[in-house]
Amino acid sequence: MAVPDCPLCAMVSGTTRVVVLRCWPDVIAVEAPSPRAPGHVLLIATDHFDDVAAAPHVAGVVMVAAAELAADYPCCTILATREEVRAGDEPPHLHLDLIPRAPSSEFVRTGAADSLASIRGSGPFSRRPG
Repeated sequence: MAVPDCPLCAMVSGTTRVVVLRCWPDVIAVEAPSPRAPGHVLLIATDHFDDVAAAPHVAGVVMVAAAELAADYPCCTILATREEVRAGDEPPHLHLDLIPRAPSSEFVRTGAADSLASIRGSGPFSRRPG
């Protein structure tokens, strides 16, 4: 169920144009529109839930999708979520951020485009943006 004025619901529905990397029945992975580092990916629950506590079963499915994508990265990753609402995150929507990092804990600044290219369009539920 989409929630009016939810930016992540707009990404899931296609109202907001994003680059879709992979789709699962309950999760969509997109290039982050405002990336914290090259290769930053959002994994968004396709139904609107405020947070992990609102739908633990869906949170688990989102985590499995994140693990599948992280396995495709040639480097370490940060997997992040947050429970508090910050400016720009209203209303809240269950999602995870997957951000490439180098083993030295520095953000990966090179090779991230190759990382995205390696996962874009892969997997049994993949689709290209229309």
